Formats: sequence, structure tokens, C-alpha cells
Amino acid sequence: MSSNGQPTNGVFTFANSLLTFLNQNNYFDVRVAFDKGKKTFRHQIYSEYKAGRSKTPDELIAQLPLVREFMDATGIGYLELDDYEADDIVGSFAIKAVEEGFKVDILSSDKDL
Repeated sequence: MSSNGQPTNGVFTFANSLLTFLNQNNYFDVRVAFDKGKKTFRHQIYSEYKAGRSKTPDELIAQLPLVREFMDATGIGYLELDDYEADDIVGSFAIKAVEEGFKVDILSSDKDL
């Protein structure tokens, strides 16, 4: 927690994991993808998409602006798009990069990525 009571454990875990990974590797470029909203094109196709998922904890949602601030401070680019999940962004970028001859590593804690 910060001195004003703002939860910071998610920011710390994200930043620590990302920086540790980057320090252990020598990458030409790094990008991060975030989910932007609750609804995506998949919800239009199938109304029950993710119906059984638990709600994202408010404590984590409150930290997302700090994560973006961290990304801005480090100069690491990130992308989030209306109607798409981070998975879609990661997959699209990975396919394009491989097609252009780049080696791609994906770091994620998302179990269904």
C-alpha cells in the first residue's frame, strides 16, 4: 500500500516480473498489451462468453492507471484497443513479427492465452 492507502501489490508484481525478464534477455523491441474493456467482439458473437469468470478485483482495477504510468516512465510501448482482448493484440503482433522474420517470446500469466 502507498502512504495514502492505494494498493500497489499488482503494480509491484507486474513491474518486478517485467523488469526481471527484460534484464535476463536482450530484446530488440518489447511491447505490452492490456485489455481495455469488459466487452469484446466475442461477446457479440456469443453472449455467454466468459459468463463463468469471476469479476476482476477492484483492488487490481484501481492499480491499472499506475501500471500505465509505469509503462510511460520506462518508455515501453503498450497497446489496448476497444473490442479486443490483450490476447488478440499479442497474437496479431506475434504472427506479424514472425512473418517478418523476428523471433517472438511471449510473457504472460494469462492461463488461457
